[in-house]
Amino acid sequence: MRQFIYFLIISSFLCPLSNINSQAADNFHSPYNSSVPEKTNKIISKKINNCPDKPKLLLISDSEWCEIYNNADKAISEQGLSEKLGHEKALSIMLGLVFKESSFRKNIKGRAGEIGLTQIMPSTGQFICQMKEKDLFNAENNLNCSAKYLNLLLSDNYFAGDLEKALIAYNQGWGNVQKGIFFAEDIHYANLIMHEYAPLFVLTK
Repeated sequence: MRQFIYFLIISSFLCPLSNINSQAADNFHSPYNSSVPEKTNKIISKKINNCPDKPKLLLISDSEWCEIYNNADKAISEQGLSEKLGHEKALSIMLGLVFKESSFRKNIKGRAGEIGLTQIMPSTGQFICQMKEKDLFNAENNLNCSAKYLNLLLSDNYFAGDLEKALIAYNQGWGNVQKGIFFAEDIHYANLIMHEYAPLFVLTK
């Protein structure tokens, strides 16, 4: 009996430690509504307020969904991502990135200082987009800056249209990626967005 009590005490200390993840984005609660089967969560093509119906897996209001969707749609066009990837793919990638980074919450800040929907670093916002930290909490600014940065990473001066490398660099920083240094968690990050999250935001015909 005494050994069983000791086991329970030790387990209570070890279990929380096993759930700690070093990724800043994983500080946030799950973006999934667990009552909805993941495989059925496609956006239908019906338009409401100039945006598709909100997927049931998102735990945000309809108005928030429409604001983010419309600003993402605008950002990919204005920053050239639509031209590089095709409009539907660019939009799905951008929304998948938002889903991974912030669960569609625009007023959050990560442990390392990442800001808003796309968890842009203040230094990136300043250098790439000439935006101050406070500006990046605005949904339109944040998405526009992220699209601009991703478009730059896809340019010939960086990763020449290689989306996987561009996403790895977005998460890890472009310096190591240019040197051919990849970390397993960053490769997983890129593939999660491309193959699991982005497909959730492809309009059904």
